[in-house]
Amino acid sequence: MQGPSMVNESVSHLIDHKARLMRNSQNYRKYLSELVKDLGIADPVEAALLGAVDAMIYDLATALDFTKQKGSVSDWSSYSSRGAIIRRIWK
Repeated sequence: MQGPSMVNESVSHLIDHKARLMRNSQNYRKYLSELVKDLGIADPVEAALLGAVDAMIYDLATALDFTKQKGSVSDWSSYSSRGAIIRRIWK
């Protein structure tokens, strides 16, 4: 049986791994840069909030298993779907 420290260590490892993937992904950086530029966001706090909202949408999409719907209109995990949702929110 896993104790709390083992669970905490596992979750910490997963967070570190996912953060590195996001930070090192040139496609993700390009997507966010273009989205921030398209929306005319110059404030770094606003840009950080946009990134947080993007991550929240992706997390929700994966939790609801939308990633199995790659290419479908309802795949909220795709860059284009997340970008459309963010553009709607940031109007």
